[in-house]
Amino acid sequence: MEFFSVDDEQKIRGRRRDVLWMNEANEINFDEFQQLNFRTTDKLFLDFNPSDNYHWIYDLYLKPETIKIHSTYKDNPFLEKSLIKEIEDLMNVDENYYKIYALGENAIPKSSIYTHQKLTSTFPDKFDNECIGCDFGYNHPTAIIYVGMVDNKLYVKEMLYESYLTTNDMMLKLNDIGVSKNIPILCDYSRPEIIQEMKRGGYNAMNADKTVKEGIDAVKSSELYIHNESLNTWKEVNNYKWKTSGDKILDEPVKIFDDACDALRYGVMYLKKFHTRSSPSFSFFTL
Repeated sequence: MEFFSVDDEQKIRGRRRDVLWMNEANEINFDEFQQLNFRTTDKLFLDFNPSDNYHWIYDLYLKPETIKIHSTYKDNPFLEKSLIKEIEDLMNVDENYYKIYALGENAIPKSSIYTHQKLTSTFPDKFDNECIGCDFGYNHPTAIIYVGMVDNKLYVKEMLYESYLTTNDMMLKLNDIGVSKNIPILCDYSRPEIIQEMKRGGYNAMNADKTVKEGIDAVKSSELYIHNESLNTWKEVNNYKWKTSGDKILDEPVKIFDDACDALRYGVMYLKKFHTRSSPSFSFFTL
């Protein structure tokens, strides 16, 4: 028995086996699947959550030699009660997300990306973790979005949303807003010169993870509360759509109403991937 990842092409092309189990198979592209299939003599098992509106795996359903096994968390007798509650709570987060990860059903094609956002006038007194997402613009607005997380709930406040700002203008506004020099600021790395200026100004600026689909899934996996003064962010989140081709909905967002949405995604990806729960050591604004 051998375990290997598919990050190296030689691992895909240079090995043969009788039986292959592909974990999280929807993360593998069709060409990689073909290479693995060519080198497997007996059978393949593919496990995955059906989170894509369309995927090449779905075409395998039509082949007579394919057997589809549909299972859910209820088939796992070893799950802890806390994890079962977390899965079942997805019903309150996003209906589509609940269908995928609780019921094991295919994603429902809908053009709206986010459907679970709520307005709020109050924030918790403290957060487990917090950061800022920053998407640079000029003709498009520069969006600076605060993201706080507590009990797997996201709280969002728009700190800046303005076009035609120079780097110096933006730095002055960060100071006027009162952004702490300690809080992580996740930035669009396509503008490294601005990130460098922010660092020279003492801000904790760093490159964001810009993975689009994973970032959107991260936002969708938690309850989302947007402060009622964040009008531009609220407008964007409600108008953020998937691209379509005929009747098919593609897993790619339309490049409009996405400045605050990108900044939001940067912040959420940071909190979900690189932070464990801890008491916050700073608070940078007063509501």
